[in-house]
Amino acid sequence: MKKIIKLPLFLGIVGGVCGALLATTYLVTAPIIEKAEGQRIAASYKKHFETCDNVKVLEVSEKSQKAGITDIVSAYDVQDNFIGKVYTVYTKKGYGGAIKYTASVADNKIHKLIVVDSSESSQGANFLLAIQGASDFTIDGMEEFRSGSSVTYGEVVKGLTACLSDYASQGGN
Repeated sequence: MKKIIKLPLFLGIVGGVCGALLATTYLVTAPIIEKAEGQRIAASYKKHFETCDNVKVLEVSEKSQKAGITDIVSAYDVQDNFIGKVYTVYTKKGYGGAIKYTASVADNKIHKLIVVDSSESSQGANFLLAIQGASDFTIDGMEEFRSGSSVTYGEVVKGLTACLSDYASQGGN
C-alpha cells in the first residue's frame, strides 16, 4: 500500500517542481524575448525607412482590410518625428497565386515596395522584380513594367491604391 502512495506523491512533487521552474524561466525570459522581437520588427521597417527608430501599430479599417491590407504601422525617427507608414498587403488573386508585400508611403507617394512572398508566374515574377525595392514611385510609373502581367499588376495596384487612400485619409499621420 505504501508503494502505491509513494510513486504518485513523488511524481506529483517532481511535476510541481518542474512546473515552477518552467514558470520562473518564462517570467525571466519573456521580457528579453519581447525586446528582441521588437528590435527584429523595427529592423525590418528600416528596409523601408533607414532613419526609422520606432513604430506604432495602427488599427486597420474594414475598408482597408477588404483591399488586402493586413497591418499598418507609423514609423518615427530618433526624435520621434513621423517619417511615414508601412503597410502589409496580402492579395489573393495574383496570376500565379497570392502575393504578400510591404509598401511604405511618405509624402503621399509610394516610398518603397518589398515583396515578402509570391508564387507568381514568370511574367508576374518579372513584374514584381522590376518594382521590388523601387523608391519614390507613382502607380502611373509602374505601367512600364506591366507587360504580360495584367492580373498581377491589377492586384498590386489595387493594394497600393488602398495604401495611398488610407495615408491620405489620415492626413499622413
